[in-house]
Amino acid sequence: MSGLDLSGKRVVVTGEKGLGGELVRQATEAGAEKVMFSYCSGAVEAQELHEATGATFSRLALGDLESHASFLEAVRAFGPVDLFVANAGMIASGRLKDTSPKQARRILDVNLFGNIALVDDLIVGDYMAKRGRDMAEWSRAGLIGSVAAGGHVGQRHYAASKRGLRGYVESLPDDMDVRRKRVGVCLLEPAFVDTGNPDVTAAINYYREKIIAAGGADGQARWEEFVAKGYVMKAPAAAEEVLRLMTCPEVVGVRAIPEGATMAKVREYLNKAA
Repeated sequence: MSGLDLSGKRVVVTGEKGLGGELVRQATEAGAEKVMFSYCSGAVEAQELHEATGATFSRLALGDLESHASFLEAVRAFGPVDLFVANAGMIASGRLKDTSPKQARRILDVNLFGNIALVDDLIVGDYMAKRGRDMAEWSRAGLIGSVAAGGHVGQRHYAASKRGLRGYVESLPDDMDVRRKRVGVCLLEPAFVDTGNPDVTAAINYYREKIIAAGGADGQARWEEFVAKGYVMKAPAAAEEVLRLMTCPEVVGVRAIPEGATMAKVREYLNKAA
């Protein structure tokens, strides 16, 4: 990694696949003292990631309070956490008529309620390292949102879950418990992270086709510009930027990746030719 130094830091990441796995690998490479991650269904992937990095792992099913309690026991044994990245979640695409209320509730339980409950417990339960009074010394908790919180075709419930995280994080900087525990909290919102997940791949392909079509003769160039600006990132590049921002004390509240990215700007590429 380019210059990131996590020496002496204890890092916990939720999620073993895609961006989560890359965060674990890069935190290890950056010299973190200890790294721990969660897995849900990917036991094989978790074991492979452990063997590749030496990071420990524990099962976590977001939205399941018993699973939360078990995971937090493992975090307590791991030791005070300097950097916590709440990356795990689920994504689902489909037409409105094909999505049941049960499926919609599941997405909200995992992405919104599950992550909020986990971060609440980590802060209030003294799982995070408590260091000096200067914000530069505070421990850091980051949630992974999405620019799609601004509205994403075919992913309305996913977008709603990520938008809910904005309200949660924006309410925390002046919260008495957060300040007393000396934890800086941020929500990092990447645009499209190319992890190989079929739903993500479908979304990237949708925008690629639409942008190329909207650009006419310059369509391919406009798509390449879209990628170059960071609206589509490979998992390693996204993980590097997440960890960089996580170590910046001034980054609190909501921050888009790339900075300033919004779905409105994404739509500009769809709605007009070059």
